[in-house]
Parts: sequence; structure tokens; C-alpha cells
Amino acid sequence: MPNLNPEEILREGAFGGTYYRPLYSKTLSMTVPSDYSDLPNEWISSLPPFKYLTAPTPVPSTNKFHVLCGQSIEEWEAAGWINYNFDPRGWFQWYTRFYQGRRCDDDSRQIGRWKRCVGPTGRWKRILLKRYKEKGIRDANRDDAEDVSPVVHQTCHHVLFLCGLN
Repeated sequence: MPNLNPEEILREGAFGGTYYRPLYSKTLSMTVPSDYSDLPNEWISSLPPFKYLTAPTPVPSTNKFHVLCGQSIEEWEAAGWINYNFDPRGWFQWYTRFYQGRRCDDDSRQIGRWKRCVGPTGRWKRILLKRYKEKGIRDANRDDAEDVSPVVHQTCHHVLFLCGLN
């Protein structure tokens, strides 16, 4: 499973600080309000909400890899990636709740999505490893490893995985 917990991901500015901003859902025909109240206070007490949680638009410099990446809620809805019965904000909201101990009928779907994205044979992990190999990088902890494909790195980071070379 992921090697970063939700607090670590938030502190590293995932989603450009916008994950908990109000989102208009065409599927629900309503705005999903800005609500991060189910996050433990110790995770967010020292984070300025407007920078790390509710910025109206993504700020690349907030992200760990300083790039914009990701898709809109419209694209997530069209792909069927959001199960509104459980987590109207999608994957990261599901992961924060799963990490805190909640179990639900959407777990196997979300775990499967994680595996296909950045799991042991996941698409984005394979892409990143291929790019490391092309650059001759055998150690993901090297200072220059983060310079390889920053958008792919940030994508992997959004799904809570820092790629290690195994």
C-alpha cells in the first residue's frame, strides 16, 4: 500500500492546495462544499487552509514537485472514478477515511485503482521507472531523481506513492 500517510501528503501540498475547495458536481447538480472537518486536527492545525486545503485554483509552487497535474472533477465523474455514496471528493478523501479505520463497500474498487496506478506493476510507476532507467538513475533518493518527469512524480504523489527502485 502507499508509503505516505494522508497528513504527509497534505503537508507536501498535494493537489496544489485545492483538494478541499468547493467543487461543482454535474452528476449531483450541486456544489460539494469545502469541508475537511473529518480530518484529524493534528493533521491540519499548522497548515494554512487557504494554501494547503481550499485554494480556489491549484498553485504549482504548493505541490512538492512544483508542477500542475491532474484532472478536473468533470473528468473524474466522466471516468466513473467517484462513488458519491461514500466519498464525493474521490480517491484522496477515501484514503483519508480508510487510513483512519473506516471500511466500506468501495474499498476493493479504490485499492484496485491504486494498484493499477502506482502499485507494484502500476501504469504510472512503470512510466517513472522507465524514465529513471533512461536517465541512468538507479536510486530514487538521489538529489536529481526528482528532476525526472516532475509531472509523473506529482501524479504518483497525488496517489500517495513515492516510487522506489526495487
